[in-house]
Amino acid sequence: MMNISLSLLLTCFWLLFTQCKTNNDNTSHIVVNEKNIASSHSKIEKIDSYFNGHNQIKSQKGPTTITRNVIEASEGTIWLATWEGIIQYNGKEFLNLTNEYDISRYRAFTLLEDRNKNIWIGTVGAGLFRFDGKDFTQFTMKEGLPSNTIGCLTEDANGSIWIGTLKGLSNYNENKFTNYYTPNGGNDDDMNSIIQNSDGSLWIGTRGKLFSFDGIKFTEVNKKDGTGFYNTRTLVKSKNGTNWIGGQSGLHSYTGNTFYHHSEKFVGYIYEDRGGNIWVSQSSPDSNINNMSLIKHQTTQLPNRTTQSEIILNEEGQIFGIIEDSSRNIWFGTEKGICKYNHEVFDCFR
Repeated sequence: MMNISLSLLLTCFWLLFTQCKTNNDNTSHIVVNEKNIASSHSKIEKIDSYFNGHNQIKSQKGPTTITRNVIEASEGTIWLATWEGIIQYNGKEFLNLTNEYDISRYRAFTLLEDRNKNIWIGTVGAGLFRFDGKDFTQFTMKEGLPSNTIGCLTEDANGSIWIGTLKGLSNYNENKFTNYYTPNGGNDDDMNSIIQNSDGSLWIGTRGKLFSFDGIKFTEVNKKDGTGFYNTRTLVKSKNGTNWIGGQSGLHSYTGNTFYHHSEKFVGYIYEDRGGNIWVSQSSPDSNINNMSLIKHQTTQLPNRTTQSEIILNEEGQIFGIIEDSSRNIWFGTEKGICKYNHEVFDCFR
């Protein structure tokens, strides 16, 4: 990654008549690459060397490799971001859309359904895909993204799509990408999770710090003792307005300008179900980050400083995206595919 000052210099030199904003505040941001999206989109022909896929389109069994994220679309299907590509489950069979639509065979990493019912898929190396119910459209660095590796996605209150990438933050609005970079770059630009606060600002968890972004500048978010958050992997804004933070610094919540610390253990993912219960994937009791537990926190116990939690599952391996579907089943990704928990038994579709 280029040094941020060198990136700014080259950008201003190359785009002499393009807006290029800076100031001397170390929380300032840089805006570059405001590109209108062309009608013909770039293709990445190379197959990802880590892609673990096959040529099968339909299967009664689920994926057998890493399933990094999962959502339930408004029409009821389950979407999976996997190392075998983009997979859809209709309740009866699994459909590999990467194979059916013959799109770039790269690892799918993150998912979002927007208010217009488009499904957005971020990949590791092939950029961003948008599915409108009929066709996939691919967006890459050629169209204006700062990186072809996408870590997280969210839609703000105005309908803009925010894309956290390996090399900076991007906003897609009115057929245009606008990119933003943290002052120090590096791990701070490697983005894992984004949420929007009630005041319109964003919280962004990165491999480096946790930031607040007001559209003009990035400001580091620190704990009550003044220390920062490191390698924040997951952020959730709950229905009662509490912000949840998970990552290398453990599990924290933020309510009424006060931070509460719930666990020292590494947290990979946080999800709030419709009852307000908080589900987390957390390093196992022996603190082995390669093995994780699925844990449920009752709402009545949170956000107190100390809580009792229920361990639902100890997994030999990592646990990734967690959701609750319309039937109140809990879905979560693992290193060996997707699992569903109906609050009594697990079905991992193997």
